[in-house]
Formats: sequence, C-alpha cells, structure tokens
Amino acid sequence: MQAGGRPGDLWPDHVNHSVPDLVRARDRMIALGFVVTPRSDQLAPDAGGKLVRTGMANHCVMLGSGYIELSGAILDDTPAVRGLQDTLARYVGVHLLALGTPDPAFQAERLPQAGFAPATLMNYQRMVEAADGSEQLARFTLAFAPRELVPEARLLTVRHETPELLWQNRWLGHPNGVTGLQEVVYAAADLPASAERLARYVGVEPQPGTIGMALPLARGRLSVLPAGQAAALFAPLPEAPCTAGYVLGTGDVATLASFLSDRNIALSGQGAGWLAVAGGEALGSHIYFAEPGAKLPWH
Repeated sequence: MQAGGRPGDLWPDHVNHSVPDLVRARDRMIALGFVVTPRSDQLAPDAGGKLVRTGMANHCVMLGSGYIELSGAILDDTPAVRGLQDTLARYVGVHLLALGTPDPAFQAERLPQAGFAPATLMNYQRMVEAADGSEQLARFTLAFAPRELVPEARLLTVRHETPELLWQNRWLGHPNGVTGLQEVVYAAADLPASAERLARYVGVEPQPGTIGMALPLARGRLSVLPAGQAAALFAPLPEAPCTAGYVLGTGDVATLASFLSDRNIALSGQGAGWLAVAGGEALGSHIYFAEPGAKLPWH
C-alpha cells in the first residue's frame, strides 16, 4: 500500500511499461509468476468535462509496496495512442516513473525553488474492477514534471485517492513471492548532470555507489549509472538517457530461481541474494529481484 509521512517524502510508487501488445505483456508477467489485474480502460475529460476513452488501457501488478503498470493501445488513432506510438518508436520498456507522495501540490510548488519550471498538477481517473465485480472509478492526484527536466523518463508524483480499489487482497498474493518495488535504475549519457538534476528534483544528496550514483528516498531509491556500464548490466538498451530497469523485493532468491526454472524462464544475471530476467520483446526493460540487504552489482 502507499505510505504516509511528511509532505516532502517520496518513494517509488509505480513504473510503467509502454508495450506494443497488452496481451503479450500481460502473459509475460503471468509467466514470471505475477498476478495481473483485469484490463482497465483509461478515461479523460473532453472539452465539455465528460469522461471519454483515451484509446489506452492498462494491466497492473499490485505489490505490497508499489506496483507495475503495463500500458498499451486498444483503439487505432487517438492523441494518446499516437503518443504511445512515438514512445515505442524509440524503445519498448519503462518510460515512466511515478513517485508516491503524501502531497503532490507540495512537490509541484517546491520545484521552482529547486530551479525548475512548475509541475503541472492534474486529476486522473480510470475504471477498475472492484472486489464485488462492479466497475468503479479509481482517482489519482498527479504532478507531472516538465518533460525537459528528466530526459531519462517521464517523471511524476502521485497520491492515490482511492487506494482500496487498487490494492485489493486478491491481487497481492504472487506465486513468485515478490513483495514490492524497491528501486528504479536510469542510464545516463552525462552522469554528473543527470544525478545533480534528479537529486534536486527529489530533494536529496546523491551518494556514490560501486557504479554511478544513488538517490535514497523515504523508502527505496533511484540509481543513475553511466551509459556503458548500464548497458553491461541491462543490455540491450537504447541510446542513453533512458530507464534501464528496476528492482523488486523478494524474501528468498533461491526459491524464486527454482520457480522460474520450472517455468523455463532464463535468467539474465545472478549473484548473492539477487537475480535478473530480461523483459524481452513483450516488456522491454530488465527486472532485478533482490533479497533484503542484497548488494546489487552497482550498489
């Protein structure tokens, strides 16, 4: 579930995979041992204030902390779908990170003080299947960062106004034992510039890692790696800057490795307390899984 805390607190709330085929992306997540929510069609107000379909839909993987979103097109030609097509022309994978916050307005207002243009504050809604089978509106308050601020990915802060509609118990028990979203990793074309800019956005001091820089949050962290070293750990990657992948928590990597082996899922990396899989053509972006306290290669 989402955390409370001080107005300035931030944590990884969710990552969004932009995908060319929602069904294939959903099936890949199921193969990896996740419970996936039913398809949810995205809505937005038209000029008259009426909620209309954007042409986009999603599936989600709800975790004990945070979640993973898969977004794709269900209509042929809308502004949102054209935007997705432009995104996919660059690469399939994670193009958006949402940082959870108790107060999106606070985050929007502090950006000018950190040397950025103000964030755009907006309300967002989408249909969700409730526990009783009815369709209900999930509501969010978002603050989008200016696009030029973070070339590594679309960045926003979010507060969930109806968290009970998203974090339903039936969607939280994953056969693979994954518990939460811990970390998002960026590949930087200019490491000092990316780390400095992101550090000002989240309001923390960057810390050196074995590779690159770490930005510790109220819960979890962001990591920024040099493009060449990121490619060695997360290949294949598009030209930096981009989102390389993310880290999910698990209580027992050995059990997870056996689970994936039984499903003929190949690992793309493995070490003490962690392993990784490639998203492949369906998902893009690597996924790392780590036990509490595990030292990942860039840590």
